[in-house]
Amino acid sequence: MGQSTGTKDGTSAIVIGSGIAGLVTARVLSDHVDRVTILERDRLPDDAVARRGAPQARHSHLLLAAGQRLLDGWFPRLAGALAAAGAVPLPAADLAWQPAGDDRMRLDLGRPAMSMSQPLLEGAIRQCLLRQRTNVSIVDRTAVDGLVVAAGRVTGVRVDAVTHHADLVVACPGRNTQFLDQLARLGFPAPDASAVHVDLAYASQVVRRDPNGLVGTAAVMLGDPSDSHRLGIMVPIEGERWMITLGSCDGEVPPSDPAEYGAFARSLPSPTIAEVLARAEPLSPVRTYRIPTDQRRHVERLDRIPSGFLVLGDAIRSVNPTSFQGVTSAALQARVLSQALDRYGAASPELPRVFYRQVGVVVDALADRRTPVGGLSSPPTGAVADGP
Repeated sequence: MGQSTGTKDGTSAIVIGSGIAGLVTARVLSDHVDRVTILERDRLPDDAVARRGAPQARHSHLLLAAGQRLLDGWFPRLAGALAAAGAVPLPAADLAWQPAGDDRMRLDLGRPAMSMSQPLLEGAIRQCLLRQRTNVSIVDRTAVDGLVVAAGRVTGVRVDAVTHHADLVVACPGRNTQFLDQLARLGFPAPDASAVHVDLAYASQVVRRDPNGLVGTAAVMLGDPSDSHRLGIMVPIEGERWMITLGSCDGEVPPSDPAEYGAFARSLPSPTIAEVLARAEPLSPVRTYRIPTDQRRHVERLDRIPSGFLVLGDAIRSVNPTSFQGVTSAALQARVLSQALDRYGAASPELPRVFYRQVGVVVDALADRRTPVGGLSSPPTGAVADGP
């Protein structure tokens, strides 16, 4: 990712939210403005543990190849940092889909990858960003009360009654609609929203991983939509651990009681996950998470947009965690922002309209790609490696 050829001229940007969407957005902005400040409501942990504002980080995830390529380009030292922290090498053909019994179909990831917990990935990106981009800073335990708007332009944010000015504010608040709601109260139209009913519920537990067990299998996914609405995912993470996620839809919630959790695993069409649970040492309680819908806000349809402000990440398209598209979607959106900044600059009133029009195409293209577990659909070979 090359440096912008334009001058920066003392410009500044504020990014709201320090999740992966906020971090990659800040990385892109650092090429185009003099100063980028990330404001984060949570206290950022020193260790790889889930933040209060990121409950989905306690569940299984994988990084798709398209997202990994972008992260590698923005953060050249990221792979080394992840490996040093214990991320597990994921050979290109070591993802197993077991729709029934012990029948196992191998999926080719397309390139070597690594598997780790989402908090480890987020923390490693954050550290790489701060070390490699000296014009980026992060302020945690700072809740943004609202946007500052004047003459149809967002000019900054308000924190504890204090105004912080910026040439561009980018909100990466997850599914939170606080800032779009504020703009709607000020007379700007809210984007149309569409939702796909998924009604998925998850229950995840971390257990000790035997490095000699399941030889040749790095990740296992179970589910058979022909006769069950249940699924299981097991991926290796740092610290010689398995992250096990059991899920269900149609109103059923997987149990959090350990014994009932094991019984739920035994109901899956393959015994693999249940056998691991039966003999592995539990390292965490069973934690649950529920998501009723996948949501898409059609920002590209807005006919009146305040300049100086963008939303990015789940605020545009949010999906259930087991689609494995969240990180990749955020990275692809940040790439669109980089391209728009190259052409227009951070302060341009044309930037929001151009970004939204182009990002709509990208997120819809990603939604058309099939991934192994999202929606309990069977995967085609190579599905995990797909990306625009």
